Amino acid sequence: MKKITLILSAFLLAFAMFSSCDSNSEQQKNNANNTEKQESQSSNDAIKKEINKSNSKSSSTSYSVKIDCSQTETNENGVSSMTKSCLYNNYKAVARGATDSKGRYAYQYELFVKKGGEEYTPIKNAEMFNKEKELLALINGKIKKDYESYANDPQTKSCFDGKPFTPFTFDQLGISFDSDKISFNASFGLSSACMSVDGSIVSFDWGEMQTYIKP
Repeated sequence: MKKITLILSAFLLAFAMFSSCDSNSEQQKNNANNTEKQESQSSNDAIKKEINKSNSKSSSTSYSVKIDCSQTETNENGVSSMTKSCLYNNYKAVARGATDSKGRYAYQYELFVKKGGEEYTPIKNAEMFNKEKELLALINGKIKKDYESYANDPQTKSCFDGKPFTPFTFDQLGISFDSDKISFNASFGLSSACMSVDGSIVSFDWGEMQTYIKP
């Protein structure tokens, strides 16, 4: 009977020791998992912090310019006219528009420059830019897309009579300034019946244009 008691005690002791080891092992696993989760969270937080830094830096370095614009409008004998002048650095762009019998505006554009203390003097469009050929090719590429879109549209193709696109020169474009962009205005020379598709406007923000604009 004494032997049985000793054997039972030994068995209980061994079982208690095994349970204790298993419990410690499970606790270690849980601790390791918690540590891994904390490290993963810390890593994610660090990534988010870097993204926020990058976004903040990108916003703080966005390009901005000062553009001063004024606009006047008149109406005489049923004809409305508008003149818009905008200044950028030493350049001035003027757009003059007048309505036709159907109230649609047609515009003329002029470009000026001021050198030193002199008055603004008119210049040709190309004189405002560096890399004129590169810029003009970029502009014509965008105008061509609009032209071909209109020329292949069943509703407007008759306005173009199957004529292929002809690239524009700088002097054939009208330049206008706005607070956030510079625009190149092209007219395809269509009849008044096709005025809704008679042209294309290609715009670039001022940041994009800094490599092309002469100081």
